[in-house]
Amino acid sequence: MQLSPRAYFAVDRVTKLVGLLALAGGIAGAFGPMSPAVAIAGAVVGVATVFVEPAD
Repeated sequence: MQLSPRAYFAVDRVTKLVGLLALAGGIAGAFGPMSPAVAIAGAVVGVATVFVEPAD
């Protein structure tokens, strides 16, 4: 998948922020029994833009 550089930058920042918040909340136990799953999902979302390329 390719995005324009501007769109890539926005998507990259949003996924990193959401991933970081989910990971931190999961580690802190803020999601109760779902915390381990949310922490793992946060890590996956945080690195999701690895599979997206900015267009030239």
